[in-house]
Amino acid sequence: MKKLYAIIAFCLLISYTPFSQTISSNAPLCGNANLTLELSATGGTSYAWKGPNSFTSTQQKPNIKNVNWKNRGVYTVIVDNKTTLTTDVNIKDPVAFTVPKEISVCEGGTLWINPDNGNLTDSTEKADHFNVFNPLGKETDFGGIGIVNNFSKNNVGKYSVSSFKGDGCETTQYINVTLNTKSDCKIIDIADLTKIQMCEGSDVIIPFQTKGNFPQGTKFYVYVYRYVYEYPFPKNQKPFAILEKSPIVLKNFSGSSADEIIQIAIIASDSENTFCVSNRRYSSTAYNRGVNGIDVNQACDNVKLSIKNPTLFNSFQWLLDGKELLGEKNIYLSANKSGSYLYRFKGAGLGGYEIDKTCLYESQPVKIELGKIEKPSAYVSNDIELCVGKPATLNVSSKANTNYRWKKDGNYIANATNTSYQTSQEGKYQIEAKEGTCTAVSDTVVLKKPERLESFINVYSNSSPIEYDFKNGNVYKLCNRLIC
Repeated sequence: MKKLYAIIAFCLLISYTPFSQTISSNAPLCGNANLTLELSATGGTSYAWKGPNSFTSTQQKPNIKNVNWKNRGVYTVIVDNKTTLTTDVNIKDPVAFTVPKEISVCEGGTLWINPDNGNLTDSTEKADHFNVFNPLGKETDFGGIGIVNNFSKNNVGKYSVSSFKGDGCETTQYINVTLNTKSDCKIIDIADLTKIQMCEGSDVIIPFQTKGNFPQGTKFYVYVYRYVYEYPFPKNQKPFAILEKSPIVLKNFSGSSADEIIQIAIIASDSENTFCVSNRRYSSTAYNRGVNGIDVNQACDNVKLSIKNPTLFNSFQWLLDGKELLGEKNIYLSANKSGSYLYRFKGAGLGGYEIDKTCLYESQPVKIELGKIEKPSAYVSNDIELCVGKPATLNVSSKANTNYRWKKDGNYIANATNTSYQTSQEGKYQIEAKEGTCTAVSDTVVLKKPERLESFINVYSNSSPIEYDFKNGNVYKLCNRLIC
């Protein structure tokens, strides 16, 4: 017997999978941060990195310290001399600003740290806002300007100024602040604005005093800044006033916004380093006065008055012809005499913003004349119906709590006391309104059959269909209705 041998061949299929990775980084970054580049997975054995600012590396996960705009751009890595990968890295422009490295302040004087955005270039950004912190880490700025009045040895130390961008980038610089102990210190001391009465429509008096040996004829340049979330002390601004002595006077003062910063700065003409600044946050009552006023419910012998938007004000007092009404301090008033009514009030603020709550204001007056009521207005709505013997309808603009009576040819119509009245009779009609002991009569409405075809053509020319069928010289058909 022959043996059968079977030879079975097996084929082994081997496939090659290309290197598959991507580059990632911790960008975007602000200037002075550390940039880290890495691959999405391990597996390579050699790496050749290239990038902006002559960057090269053979590490799998390279790190670049203190990057700036020069490190912005495309980074490339070749893995195992086979696979090339790229990524685009964004390094945001640094925020550029300048502050002095050191400031010396006289005792009792004013420390003023006013950051300057400096000379911006294509590779720097302007700060959105600044924050100033004292040596204890407490924020001490007002609208981005570091201010410490009545400076003493307790205020010396290292101050930090941080600039911010809306994209989250921050830059910090430091200032060493010392106490000037020289005997020739000159100091300007301006009154605290938060303690000065600032009433709209009045003159605001702001005193200031000087200490030290100011030369004779020294001028004091006064700057008044008012802004909402903006930087004060703009370049080349003209002074509000040039004075030789106190006080500063803001005539006919008026707020300009619901939330603004008011800042007064005084600089002596003999030294740019001798100055004083005072600030306050202010909510304009004038901003609110536009919405105050009095709602009037007119009546014959008694008028109900109420204050509009009372939550914006407080400490109400009603007045009649300039005299206070005893005990009338509510938002409602029942006026039972003719005359000019208004209310006196103090501002309650808007949205919690600061105002001067010591100031008194008055609303616009409302003149009330009792013994009279508003004249009613009567009109006819469908006198065309008279042509076919149907009644027309007389109407009046209805008013609540008012009694009505209709008149024809000067005489009252029996039982005609509603706001509308139907009749087929031609004549002169009026409606009389009565409230309490007061009466008022409307103008006369003449009710008669229409006489001319042309009048109906004008009135109904937009109606459809329109057919004209004259009969006996005075009857035609209009809009499928028989009209005389």
